This record gives sequence, structure tokens and C-alpha cells, in this order.
Amino acid sequence: MAYLVRSYTELCWVPDGVAGAALGQNQANSPGFGSALNPGSIPNAQVLRLQVAEPVPGGDSPTQANFNTAFVAIAADLNTLIATPGAFSGGTQTPLAIAQGWSTGNP
Repeated sequence: MAYLVRSYTELCWVPDGVAGAALGQNQANSPGFGSALNPGSIPNAQVLRLQVAEPVPGGDSPTQANFNTAFVAIAADLNTLIATPGAFSGGTQTPLAIAQGWSTGNP
């Protein structure tokens, strides 16, 4: 294996009605939105981070398709993790249930 793709995916909550009230700036820890890296809404304080990694096939000369294979695998990993009890906090809740609680005031 010559290349690895690591993903740090954060689930954030933006309160209803404030989506355009404050726009973030393109910074190392807060990139823009979409492939054009446009500024977007600043989320609330609650953030849940899921971390996964996948090898990139293709050895020392991977193609874009090889990287796409790793990205698709990361998306599958995240899809599994978000519905796995204890995947974030080690407790009994799924990451999805934790994030869904933010809109009702849960930490």
C-alpha cells in the first residue's frame, strides 16, 4: 500500500432560520462548502467527529479511479458508523441519535 485516505467527518448542527446569518471563512479547520469552497453557515457548538481511513489501490501510481474507490469505501464506513451504537461515545446511542438530540437542546 502506497497511499491512504483518512477522513475526519464532523456532524454539526445549524439552528433553523440562521443558515445565512453568519458565514464562515475558508480556513484550515473550517473549509468552504462544495467543490468551489464557497463560504457557508457556521454551525452551533455541538460537533461529532467520525474518523475513518481506507487504503488507495494502485500502489505507487494510483489513478483518480483508485482514489474514488477509497472515497466510496469511506462513505460506506461512515454510513455504517453513524448507525452503530457506541461508535462515537462508547455508550449505547448511535452517532445519529446523538446528533438528532442537538435540535432539542441535548448536549
